[in-house]
Amino acid sequence: MPTTEEEIRQFADFAAERLRHSHDITSLEELVDEWRAKHPCADDAAAIRTSLQDARRQEGRNLAEFIGEFRERHGLGGAG
Repeated sequence: MPTTEEEIRQFADFAAERLRHSHDITSLEELVDEWRAKHPCADDAAAIRTSLQDARRQEGRNLAEFIGEFRERHGLGGAG
């Protein structure tokens, strides 16, 4: 999803407010991480909702099986 001018303005307002009221900001990346935590991407939120619904219905992949297959596929050996 492309970034809109409105989203950029909202982030700039957020960053300015955080900088005015907090002396613990150490980097732009920290501000971006905080912004993303408070404003999740709609696609990410939808994927999480779908995954939670699958889990409630006991659908989807078993985590232990997935980890085993992932380790094998990437040459990570046995259980860690």
